[in-house]
Amino acid sequence: MQQIKLSVQFLVVVFLLSSYPKDVCAQEYQLPETLSRNIISLMPIIQYSNHSAGFTGFGGCITCAKFDNVVFNNSTGLNVGVGVGYEQRFTKKFLLQFRAFFVQNTIDFSTDQAFLTYVSNGGNTPSKVYNQHNLNVKFTTVGMQLMPTLDIYKGLKLGVGAEVDFLLNQTFDYKETLFDETNKRFFSPAGAATRNVQGPTFTNPNSLMIGLAPAISYEIKLAESFSIEPEASYRFIFTNFLNEPDVNWKYQAFNFGVKVNWIFGTGIYGGAELPPCPDGTIRDKDGNCVTVVVQKVVPPPILNSKTCPPGFKRDNVADTCVIDLPQADTTCIGTILAIQMPALEKAKVLLQYLMEKKSITNFKIGKVVDERDKRVTVTQLESGCFENSQKAEEVRRMLYKIFDADKEIFKELGLYNDFQIIIWERK
Repeated sequence: MQQIKLSVQFLVVVFLLSSYPKDVCAQEYQLPETLSRNIISLMPIIQYSNHSAGFTGFGGCITCAKFDNVVFNNSTGLNVGVGVGYEQRFTKKFLLQFRAFFVQNTIDFSTDQAFLTYVSNGGNTPSKVYNQHNLNVKFTTVGMQLMPTLDIYKGLKLGVGAEVDFLLNQTFDYKETLFDETNKRFFSPAGAATRNVQGPTFTNPNSLMIGLAPAISYEIKLAESFSIEPEASYRFIFTNFLNEPDVNWKYQAFNFGVKVNWIFGTGIYGGAELPPCPDGTIRDKDGNCVTVVVQKVVPPPILNSKTCPPGFKRDNVADTCVIDLPQADTTCIGTILAIQMPALEKAKVLLQYLMEKKSITNFKIGKVVDERDKRVTVTQLESGCFENSQKAEEVRRMLYKIFDADKEIFKELGLYNDFQIIIWERK
């Protein structure tokens, strides 16, 4: 058992070292604070299982091993299977996985050779006879797991799931083999050295087994709607395989597989930050690139070549009026405009909208402590300092008019009624 534990620990370490990103700095993993994302996955499975052989007799073969009052040794097996899964991501860190899988198991139990009796072959000196019990078991299960999972670091996921296994079919082949002192089959012809052949099925297997399955995986994006995900897991089955008194036959299994993920719902994927949208599009609240038709805000008619309406100033090079907004300066002291947002990701979307669609580049993202609750940090877009609060108020009103004209776009981006423009005194 100690060797199996060491093998499992070694395989987990190898898996983590091989799947960890080679250049973490080159792929900055970013997802919105709240996110709905769906994945359907397919995963081939290789399984290394360990079975505890705590039995001396069982249904379907009452006298197989109990006849000589011996106990089988624990056994291991290498099995294969396939699984399908569905993943629902609720936040940046939390997701829920449902899996169903099919596994074909093969296990060979045996006992050590042990002295049985003396026998005479016509000579004067009796010879020792040894026996060995062998039990070959094959069974097929279909299992289901419900696994709450945390995305603990840039696509590295850790989950623990409850598992239910259903036994589809099972067969066994038992026999007792006799040997002489030279480890050769005792009788001649060879066929006579095998006795107590039993099978083919157990009479009292448990058709339903429950357990627990911790898992660790790393998602690697290959395209916007496609990724692969190496995964290692360990299954602890709490239920006995046989429903018999004085039987302690349970099994654990180390599983390794590579999930192939098809991503749908929002188009957001894990493993790296979202690529820039093509020209003429902007990212909506779900992360999709959508085409937007921006309504241009036309300033009121200019009274003369020297005069611009409130909130605007004269651009002599372009010979037009532009918003009178000081360039962002985080060191200036005085009156500034601040567009306060509920989350950093929404502030980034609004800043992108102002720069790309309105040619307003005078804001920078900043954070301040809420004056009413010092424990809360507020995200905001900050301008530079105005000459006085009257000019700041004129620009504030003009920004509200611009945003109101584009309210349909703001709804599409998930920004409508989700911000406020305030005049703030930086001290």
